[in-house]
Amino acid sequence: MLVKLNTLIFLTFTFNKNESCKLLCRKVYKTGKVEDQRKLDRLVLAIKESYAHHCIALVLFKDKLPERIPRSVAMFCDARDVEKQSDDAVYLYNHVTITIEYHDLGNDPNFLDQPVGGRIISVRVAPLRWLSLHYESYTAIPRLNLLSPGSEFEITYTYSVQFVKTDIKWASRWDYILNAKYGTSIQWFGIVNSVVIVLFLSGMVAVIFLRTLYRDISRYNRFDNSEDVQEEFGWKLVHGDVFRPPRHTLLLSVFLGSGSQTILMVFVTLVFACLGFLSPANRGALITCAVLLYVFLGFVAGYVSARIYKSNCETIASLCDLFFSVRGSAHNDADATVLRALTVCNFRIIFGVFFICNWFLWASESSAAVPFTTLLVLLLLWIGVSLPLTFIGAYMGFKKKAIQFPVRTNQIPRQIPPHLVLSKMFPSMFMGGVLPFGCVLVQMFFIFNSIWAHQTYYMFGFLFLVFIILLVTVSETTILFNFYFSHAHFIDCHCGFTGVYLFIYSVYFFVAKLSITGFVSTVLYFSYTLIFVFIFILICGKKVLV
Repeated sequence: MLVKLNTLIFLTFTFNKNESCKLLCRKVYKTGKVEDQRKLDRLVLAIKESYAHHCIALVLFKDKLPERIPRSVAMFCDARDVEKQSDDAVYLYNHVTITIEYHDLGNDPNFLDQPVGGRIISVRVAPLRWLSLHYESYTAIPRLNLLSPGSEFEITYTYSVQFVKTDIKWASRWDYILNAKYGTSIQWFGIVNSVVIVLFLSGMVAVIFLRTLYRDISRYNRFDNSEDVQEEFGWKLVHGDVFRPPRHTLLLSVFLGSGSQTILMVFVTLVFACLGFLSPANRGALITCAVLLYVFLGFVAGYVSARIYKSNCETIASLCDLFFSVRGSAHNDADATVLRALTVCNFRIIFGVFFICNWFLWASESSAAVPFTTLLVLLLLWIGVSLPLTFIGAYMGFKKKAIQFPVRTNQIPRQIPPHLVLSKMFPSMFMGGVLPFGCVLVQMFFIFNSIWAHQTYYMFGFLFLVFIILLVTVSETTILFNFYFSHAHFIDCHCGFTGVYLFIYSVYFFVAKLSITGFVSTVLYFSYTLIFVFIFILICGKKVLV
């Protein structure tokens, strides 16, 4: 899924044989030619904007056909600047020194019957600037300046290969990349901080049930019969309204179903990652697994949505009304328009934003643009797999009995004073989102670094623990604030405000940590961030102003 349109460049060399300054190719540009000048200008612009090559080593042996190799071997490439260029010039790296570390298997007892030279452990690439092939050392080399070319400008691309023997075994080849020492103390600090938040919330919930409810029950037990019971107070005043169907039942049902689908998708993906099935060695496996799980878990979304919708509506709509129309469920044309746009829209929202971003990449002729065939495959997965499974899940949900609520709903809804809405809703929105976001703040830093700073992320164990803590925190926060709302006689508003904190943090990360310039790059960052925030809201705030 992380598609890159890579260009294959074959560098031919013999194992364990060093090569010095081998010619790869020559490119000749004529500055008087419009097409060549355009290519040079584009190359200069790319250098000024710090574009870099992303290398993947694909090992192909001469005596074997490529189709006989089960998978490519992705090697880590450490591209580093040898010297800093001056501000008033632009230089091109036209030479690379490839350092290949290998583990010698010549004396390995497991390979005595078959001669084996060794196994490649790592590949490192160091860029250099050479003007021609006539220099035997790397010192005092004339610079290749693109800003002052002659009438005919030639660039010679060369490479050198050096083999270095190492004691690192094949099974440990990823250890130097996936070294978890960096950031481990910060991760444990975040875990401890999250556990403290969970314990704090657990204590508050325990106080509510052990003191407040016990006090209320004791107060009722002091009366001999129900006729002596005085006027009700607190949460008991609204016990007949808490299960009243929301104003937008269909919208709530869709978001609850999609939230359940997303939670299961993230949970199963993290379990596979913790078990080692989604290694960074298999490029794009994590996102591919997540997308496939999301598609096949459409059954869960349909089932949950149908059960919630059936339990809150006296008139049960058909499957087509539930997923494609809202006739009879919207109060006015405006609500109907909104619900038609949002029903089964979670995939369409994500796909739509992703398609717009990909259109910008196409317009910019970027290699990061996803091919149209891949987008078509995603669309076919949704239409051919996810949507039928969603219908099947909804059918099963409608076949089940409606959820029976423990109390009867009052026929006349209780009136809520307007001042309570302003005084109770907005403070609770800000307070309710702080604690769940505090649990994931440290992980958000590492995840954003992995996505936007191209750092390897392999601490899925920490991420799984934080995800479980997040679910517990959100559940306890919901219990706490529902009890708080019921005491305030306010039962109409719940929202996923944690996503707002995540968006604010993403803006801070963009301003303080990144150096992104250009309109397209900015649009891509905030578009992908909005997708991430939307998914986060589905997980944490499955009740959104309904």
